[in-house]
Amino acid sequence: MFDKKTEYVSNSYRNVQIHYVSYEYYSSLNLLPSHMHPFPTIMIVDKLVGTCEYRIGKSSLFVQPGDILLINPGVYHQKLLGVGSEIHEVHLAFEELQFEGLPSNHVVANGDFRIGKVCSGESQLYQLAVNALNCEADLEGRYGDLVACALFYQFLAVVLRSVSEELTPNEQETRMLAYCSGNHDTVVRSLREFLIENYTSNVTVSVVARRMYLSAEYLSRLFKAEVGKSPYTFLIELRINKAKELLENTSMPIHAIALRVGYSDAYHFSKQFKKATSMSPSEYRKTVNQAKEPDKEP
Repeated sequence: MFDKKTEYVSNSYRNVQIHYVSYEYYSSLNLLPSHMHPFPTIMIVDKLVGTCEYRIGKSSLFVQPGDILLINPGVYHQKLLGVGSEIHEVHLAFEELQFEGLPSNHVVANGDFRIGKVCSGESQLYQLAVNALNCEADLEGRYGDLVACALFYQFLAVVLRSVSEELTPNEQETRMLAYCSGNHDTVVRSLREFLIENYTSNVTVSVVARRMYLSAEYLSRLFKAEVGKSPYTFLIELRINKAKELLENTSMPIHAIALRVGYSDAYHFSKQFKKATSMSPSEYRKTVNQAKEPDKEP
């Protein structure tokens, strides 16, 4: 059971300012008075022992684990816990993200708030993100900004799907991508840099996706939409181009080049190289060397 708050305050990504993505714990002994925020907030109930009543504006409701609350800026809200009750929540606060058809910084069209539910299809990815919030090393490490940004989009996807029951899953994802399109380059640029820096290791799309707390399928679609090719194809092309440079400019043996560009065995490397260039590594080296030779006198 979590008994502490883990919070990461990110940098501004273009127009979006992510104030915090945090995991909060409350009991009847540490409740906040009625308050409001000048920016929209999203709260997801992760665990609940006992009962919790939310008072939002003039409304009152009891929440359950998996409930998602979207609250517009400037709306007063407060939680009331019964004696011995406790609640664990994920909180997001952001601004300057324009939702289609809504005033700036608003997340609800009609009223002060809206409630949804984490659907079963999102539960696994949601739990990965919750785990990330309790791993301070990930948030404070070299790729902390990237992890925070990935968490934000993960929760945003969960929220939009939960409150858009009238849309099909594909329509929900398309709308979510449209809302966040101005910041795709942040995630994609960071992923490109990660692949370029780590192409020599045994890196896969699944490994990268886990580092970003996203699904491999979603990450691949996002990357392909921006770059025009999947992360896997980008990685293969990167390795093949690096191998070409080594074949052209060094006398390293084929098996050594394979290891240098991220392949554990020369056979697999040669197979990938021939698929990409229609030549084996040896044939490519021979062709390049022949082209470098000066024309012979007749």
